[in-house]
Amino acid sequence: MASVSTTYQDLRIGGLATGIDTDSIMESLMKAEQAKVARIEQEKQSALWQQEAYRKLIDSIRDFTTGDPNKVGIFSDTGYRSVTTVGGTGAVSFIAGSGAQIGAHTINAVAQLATAASVSSVGECVGQITGSADLSGGPIALTGTSFALRLDGVQQTISFDADCADINDLVAALQQKVDLAFGAGRVTVGSEGGRLTLDAEGSILQAISAEGVSALPKLGIAPGARNGVILGNTAETVFGIAEDIEFSINGVSFHFTKDDTLTTIIREVNQSDAGVTLSYSAMTDGFTLRSNQTGAASQIVIENTSGGLFGADGALGIDTGTVRNGQDAVFYLNDPDQLRPIYRSENIFTIDGVTLSLKAVTDVAVTYTVADDVNALRQKIMDYVEEYNGLLEQISSLVSEKRDYDMRPLTDAEKEEMSETEIAKWEEKAKKGLLRADSLLGGLYHRLRMAFSSQTEGAGSSFAECGITTSLYTNKGKLVIDEKKLTAALEKDADAVMALFTKESGIGYTRDLTSEEAAQRYEECGFAHRINDIFMDHVSTRRNAAGLKGILLEKAGLIGDVTEFSNAISKNIEKIDRRIEQANRRMDEQEDKYWRAFAALEEAVNTMNSQSSWITSMMGQG
Repeated sequence: MASVSTTYQDLRIGGLATGIDTDSIMESLMKAEQAKVARIEQEKQSALWQQEAYRKLIDSIRDFTTGDPNKVGIFSDTGYRSVTTVGGTGAVSFIAGSGAQIGAHTINAVAQLATAASVSSVGECVGQITGSADLSGGPIALTGTSFALRLDGVQQTISFDADCADINDLVAALQQKVDLAFGAGRVTVGSEGGRLTLDAEGSILQAISAEGVSALPKLGIAPGARNGVILGNTAETVFGIAEDIEFSINGVSFHFTKDDTLTTIIREVNQSDAGVTLSYSAMTDGFTLRSNQTGAASQIVIENTSGGLFGADGALGIDTGTVRNGQDAVFYLNDPDQLRPIYRSENIFTIDGVTLSLKAVTDVAVTYTVADDVNALRQKIMDYVEEYNGLLEQISSLVSEKRDYDMRPLTDAEKEEMSETEIAKWEEKAKKGLLRADSLLGGLYHRLRMAFSSQTEGAGSSFAECGITTSLYTNKGKLVIDEKKLTAALEKDADAVMALFTKESGIGYTRDLTSEEAAQRYEECGFAHRINDIFMDHVSTRRNAAGLKGILLEKAGLIGDVTEFSNAISKNIEKIDRRIEQANRRMDEQEDKYWRAFAALEEAVNTMNSQSSWITSMMGQG
């Protein structure tokens, strides 16, 4: 009997003795326990959806404010004023910032542009293609050979149908061929010490192997050879440098080996703190070293230690020493007699909110006039209000949309009986109203409405005068713009209209202001700053004196921030997870309890059946 009991309890086999459908009964009994777990899991899913809704709003607010308390949404941009010019030759261009002073000004002349200290190679660094073979010893077998020359991107094949008697015969024959290929005077063929030379002054010439038997080995010319520097080659290959290269520019030391390419040397110089740019021109076959700073104060100090890259006889043709040949820009502003020159170390600078770019020397005056760009400013205001209205509607919808309590999150069992489309539609409805009457969002909505209705101290105008009003609560309190009134107000006094949005208090924004300071800042700030302050109270990633971040971040967290996992909703979800764990454990314990009861019943019936069989057997024998 003991072994039978053990089998029943361990394997959970029911109905062998009693004939009862134990599995069906157990399924019915456990549904109630499973429902308890499912209700807690649905509670967790609702919390996750609430967190998702909060985080979508947080992202929208941060996009609106740019996450920077020093910015005022789209009003951080410039461009509310335009510049018109009269006269000039394109030698000066202008860009007006939002703080540009209204009025007309004249650039009477640009006497000089700012330049940087620079030094270039003296002469060509390579100059020509020179063969390595001494061809002065006698006949040169070239019959049936060929090679290609590429001149400024145009490639022609040079073929030999006869041998050359000597180097002089080769020079004459080859000169005739290249003249036919490219035109007379484009490529000069010569010889130095019995070695063939090819030169193309002012052009880029390169020797290339052609199909068939190449003539280049016989001429002693390497395939790819060029009448200039090949930056991808090593310092040893290009300049014959056979030792380490060491030099300094503006006190910054450089060290290279002979096996480093010129590309590597140029890149490391340009990316260093020396404040210079080293470049190579294939057209002049020369290098230029230029200071990144313009103006008379710019300079380049070169010292050479080893390798001979710089110096009087250096490979780059650039001598050592101090170069200070930069100059300041010189121009005259509102000075028709040109008695008061203005100096700038750069050609691009800002005066009274207008950025000027000097592009050429000129004695032709140019007058520029700064005025409000009413169309651009009106559009920016309308864009700002539209974006604000969108946020207001998003917040209002979250706190006002109705919740259907019958649309609870689906259980896993329910999802198995539905299609993906049906699940998506169900969950879309189930997510609605989860933040209905939420106190945090309700408070945020109320503060935003109050920010518009409160007057701005010292603004000199009102929103009503500018054609901007607020709608009824039935339209979620959105702002409404009368474009004609707004345009008229901007044309009359754009600064007064701007002040309604961008007027700033002398008290800067922090989340640790006293109530008195906060009240004063609120009264002195324009609408855009008020809105920005309110939003930053809710989404700031900076901690205040109490160690707290923005209100909504403390509630739901921001992905990528420490609050992503440390926030009120996440902590509540952790508690729910523990409740789910406990409910599952209780369900398992209850299931074990039921099975033990059925096992005991099976054991009792089995014992009774055994006893009955024994009695029947004894009575039969009697």
